[in-house]
Amino acid sequence: MRELFPNFIIYAFACTFCAVAGQKVKFPTAYLLGPALVTSVLQLSGLTGPVLPDLLLNAAQLMIGVFVGLLLDPRRLNNKLVTLLLAVLSSVVLIGGAYIMSLLFAYFDEVSVSTALLSLAPGGMDQMSLIAHEVGADLPTVAGYQLFRTFFIFFGVPPLFKLIFRGRKRKASAIG
Repeated sequence: MRELFPNFIIYAFACTFCAVAGQKVKFPTAYLLGPALVTSVLQLSGLTGPVLPDLLLNAAQLMIGVFVGLLLDPRRLNNKLVTLLLAVLSSVVLIGGAYIMSLLFAYFDEVSVSTALLSLAPGGMDQMSLIAHEVGADLPTVAGYQLFRTFFIFFGVPPLFKLIFRGRKRKASAIG
């Protein structure tokens, strides 16, 4: 327990502050990206993060799972069978694609298959990092790839969609 302090207090304060500040300035997914950015800065400055006890990691994973489970409300689904089939199909395609790409990644970059799969797997960075910790995968690699994917989705995809829709709007106005 001693190894948690004083870095735990510094990280907890900095991450909480950056999450709230990010929310105030309308940062996309402020509660994820704010703490991720400040953690990167603290790590680069030489202040190592505390090693959390297994009990705390397990409690965090349980809370995340319960939260996600509570977000799902089957009563709000119109066509449950079609939704279920599409969910299963998209899951198979995403996981199958991630598996094939992870085999290539492991071959070309000489990382373990578990590290490669968790780095490319669809899902949240928090869950992939927790699983990587549990199975002994290279946590910095997994978190780095998952963080890049998150940043790309939030900062790269919206401008791309704006360009696409702007082009379609111009095309439609030229025709009509």
